[in-house]
Amino acid sequence: MKIDLTQFRQTFLQESVEQIATMESGLLALRSTPDDAEILNAVFRSAHSIKGGAGSVGLEALARFTHGLENLLDRLRSREMALNEEIVALLLASIDVLRTLLAAEPQAELTDEARHLAERIEALAETPMQTQVEREAGQDGQDSDEAPIALYRIEFRPDREIFSSGTNPIVLLRNLAELGDVSVSELHAENLPPLAELDPEHCWLGWTIEMASSRSEEELREVFEFVEHLAEISIRRMEPAASASVDEIAPAQGVRAEAPAAPPGGSAPVAKARATPARPGSESTSIRVATEKVDRLIDLVGELVIAHVMTAQMVEKFTPDCLPKLRESVAAMERNTRELHERVMAVRMLPVGTLFQRYTRTVYDIAQATGKQIRLEMSGEDTEIDKSMLEQLGDPLTHLIRNAADHGIESPEARIAAGKPAEGTISLRAFHRSGRVVIEVSEDGGGIDPALVRARAIERGLIVPDALLSDEQVRMLIFEPGFSTRTEVSEFSGRGVGLDVVLQNVRQLNGSVSVSSETGCGATVTIELPLTLAILEGLLVRVADRTLVLPLLSVVETVSPRAGQIQRVAEQGDVVVIRNESIPLLQLRRYLGLASRAETDAAARSLIVVVEAGHKKIGLVVDELLGQQQVVVKSLERHLRKIDGLMGATILGDGCVAPIVDVACLANMNFYALEAGFRDLRHDVHAPGSTKISSPSGEKGESANAVV
Repeated sequence: MKIDLTQFRQTFLQESVEQIATMESGLLALRSTPDDAEILNAVFRSAHSIKGGAGSVGLEALARFTHGLENLLDRLRSREMALNEEIVALLLASIDVLRTLLAAEPQAELTDEARHLAERIEALAETPMQTQVEREAGQDGQDSDEAPIALYRIEFRPDREIFSSGTNPIVLLRNLAELGDVSVSELHAENLPPLAELDPEHCWLGWTIEMASSRSEEELREVFEFVEHLAEISIRRMEPAASASVDEIAPAQGVRAEAPAAPPGGSAPVAKARATPARPGSESTSIRVATEKVDRLIDLVGELVIAHVMTAQMVEKFTPDCLPKLRESVAAMERNTRELHERVMAVRMLPVGTLFQRYTRTVYDIAQATGKQIRLEMSGEDTEIDKSMLEQLGDPLTHLIRNAADHGIESPEARIAAGKPAEGTISLRAFHRSGRVVIEVSEDGGGIDPALVRARAIERGLIVPDALLSDEQVRMLIFEPGFSTRTEVSEFSGRGVGLDVVLQNVRQLNGSVSVSSETGCGATVTIELPLTLAILEGLLVRVADRTLVLPLLSVVETVSPRAGQIQRVAEQGDVVVIRNESIPLLQLRRYLGLASRAETDAAARSLIVVVEAGHKKIGLVVDELLGQQQVVVKSLERHLRKIDGLMGATILGDGCVAPIVDVACLANMNFYALEAGFRDLRHDVHAPGSTKISSPSGEKGESANAVV
């Protein structure tokens, strides 16, 4: 009876992605600390885990390739070889092959490139140890002492349910045989039932192995490390044989365990198991959740069910004297629901360190290709963010890292001439601020020259020559499509694409991007994002006859302006002066087309809500505060289109739809252009079948920034 390995293969693939990430980060760390045995052992364990799992789930090509990789890593950790840049580069190339094999079909074979790489690894792993020792010592070439040989007796009694985990005991025995010379292999079949009672899905056999090996007991036990809970395993060292070699130990009486011959290339034999190929697109994502989080969720659901039953009973037998108890029950349901929401959202939160790890390799590749010396520093890896947002951050951060390494960091010669260390530094930092996640990408390179950016923007037609822009606005031009300061196209830059993707993707996540720089000292790009896109705390406000939601985390304060506190600036727009700080005002009535200019000016400016996005503050003029409420964010783009100034909508308790204001989008608008171009938009908003909220210029989908 064939066992369907599909479900086990999917779990193996998910775990292997983490193992490969561990190997990659470990290899890059070994470049600076090549003698760190702990890191090298971790890399070896990851390769060993992938090899063992690949054989169990029928990924033969992956198992063969990883076996050769494991041999090389084993020689490195046993100090038979010295780690150098050439070996690190070879191992990193192997990481790319492993990723390709994981994404391939189960029956896929090695490509020519992967086969050539496997041959290089095999040739390097078979380099005589004496040559390596002589190269390191540089002395008289004396033979190093051979590792002592020991005789081991191994008892392996698998549990009957071991097949259900996708484990093939024969594969484990073959892996064990590769670590020494097996002299005795005794099969135990005393528990085997009659044929009529035999269940082929259960394992009824056991084995006793005697073998000579130079490996330690811990290394032999690693063969069974993934089935220790599914088998009785005993490894006992017998008579020592320190002066003997493997070939000098005579085979004992018994049945010799002959492993099948290795295929060309020296790869180890693996279990052959056929399984149904996974259909493209059938892979499902998953999140690892701590048991205590799940237990707490179960407790909360139980409390919620109890509160619901109590409420339902009181409603069914309602009398006026039950009203206080009913209110208490509803309040209990509200508390439990809110806590349940917080716990569920905590399940979706993942540390950004899982994303940061991949950029060590990105920086390494660019440094190797450009001849630069670059170090990547990371901090705040434990900062958590919603899983869906973490996945969408991958491309923006990749573009920022590549831009920092290629554009920002100078060549070693230029850095030394400028009085800097030859090695440049790129910093990735994550932290929480005001209930939002902040990610900073910094580099200590030459910085962003506003004059150069302005000249290139004029050359490419992005701005007019006489545009009045601050240095901050000029720096933000690097995020415009088609902008590049490079005159030649390279592998990493020069085409004018990349950073515009950063701004677009971050805004889709309801976040903001800002740039700070000092010429000659580097630049910092700051991304601010909400913790999650699903549910947020909102401040409900009334504007004319409409209800809007402002994200509470963006609200700084509410002000009822006094006479003279609102001032006109050059007849172009209004600002409110709060504690000697001038904050631009936006009339939501006119922006949303709910009133004409005359009607808005005539209305009393009774209340201003000051909101903040990044380092920018704006004042939103509203008619009334309605209260605070937790709202579920619904996308408008699925049914309508992207509307500037709105991140989505929510459904209120009375069934009405309330738009949710996109504070980051409003903060990036040119308010003077808005004020100059305001017109009556009521026709656009209220026309039958129309969902368009036009910008002041009247062009569909145009950002209100009139200077870019």
